[in-house]
Amino acid sequence: MGRVFWRFFWTLALTIAGVILVVVAISTIFGLSPPKGAAQDLIETAILDSAATVLKDSGTGAVARFAAAASSFNRPVDLIVANAEPADCQSGPAVTAMSRLVQTPEGCISITAKRMSYSIVAKILGFWPIIFAGIITSLASALWLARYLLWPLETLQSGLRSLAKGDFHVRIGKTFGHRKDEITAVGHDFDIAAAKLDDFHLSQQRLFHDVSHELRSPLSRLQAAAGILKQNPARLPDLLLRINREIDRLDGLVEEILTLAQLESGEPYQFDKQPVDLVELVNAIVEDGAFEGQAHGVVLEVIGVDTAVSHVNGELIYRAIENVIRNAIKYSEPGGKVVIRTAILAGGKALQIRVEDTGPGLPDSQMEAIFRPFVRAESTGDARAGVGLGLAITRQAIELHGGSVRAHKAQPRGLIVEIVVPLTSDRPQR
Repeated sequence: MGRVFWRFFWTLALTIAGVILVVVAISTIFGLSPPKGAAQDLIETAILDSAATVLKDSGTGAVARFAAAASSFNRPVDLIVANAEPADCQSGPAVTAMSRLVQTPEGCISITAKRMSYSIVAKILGFWPIIFAGIITSLASALWLARYLLWPLETLQSGLRSLAKGDFHVRIGKTFGHRKDEITAVGHDFDIAAAKLDDFHLSQQRLFHDVSHELRSPLSRLQAAAGILKQNPARLPDLLLRINREIDRLDGLVEEILTLAQLESGEPYQFDKQPVDLVELVNAIVEDGAFEGQAHGVVLEVIGVDTAVSHVNGELIYRAIENVIRNAIKYSEPGGKVVIRTAILAGGKALQIRVEDTGPGLPDSQMEAIFRPFVRAESTGDARAGVGLGLAITRQAIELHGGSVRAHKAQPRGLIVEIVVPLTSDRPQR
């Protein structure tokens, strides 16, 4: 049970206890008697029992005097003393709700109390201490509960209105002070959601800025080429290669932007899964990358397990791993080596792909930043580094399969990117 439940429980329990204590206190201080109907029943029962005892011990004369005295009490009781049939007393003294039968030497005598009737108003007024105490304690507890619940709800409502107006900097968690209950937890969850919305908003603005910048650069070069052609049509063969290269760059950029937008949309990404040997996939990527590595003077080496099968989308996983390996080739210095190590983790439940390069490495502040869209490594300045979408797509694709990606420094230099992909296979991994 949560804290709010126990607050309600103890509030109601203490309210009931408070009503009882207040009633007892008022009755004691003011000497109040029970309500008329209930008190009269008690008095009549006591008078009847006393009259029966007097009749049995002292006879009809004494009980007649007792009846006369009872009729003059503050709360009078009218007693009717009469002869009864002998058969009524044969089974011994009989007791009913409002009468008594007593066998005396003079015969069977019945004593009956004449029931007094009270109006409903008189009966209700007899309960006024309970009503008064209940109203006061109930109002006090209801006021406290209303204050306890409505104030944070109003704060939460105000925060939601601010979010609806686009103010993503609003925070309400601190306004709850030192309270520790479910309502306070909702306030802290609100702050977390607001912070994420703020991040998404900033990311969206940054994305629009970066996309426009990246699209403007090749478009500007295309415009420049078109201007040169207008002035000198004879340069068409030379500029045609440049135009085609810029068009390919635009096409690749748009494709990467669409892929990343689909992966980051938050909606379920629909793709087919099939059994894929991830080690064979890595080997195929390395075989293709070897040609690019030769052009850069970089050697690629694969070390690790022979096979590791998982149900994944082969195209997404291929692209994710390829982005990491190609980045390692680009950033490694001529004569360097890119080592790809594969290992089975968690008792055969995951495959680790560890890509180590011999490039200049990165500062610690950029280890997470490089997985964000349009973030480039500051230490390279290499024009071939692309637009900074490759690793962002890698992280989204791997996490979509339940895996993880992280980067850290290599020793003595370089960068290590570790990819972990869950495995699901019908055959043992080795």
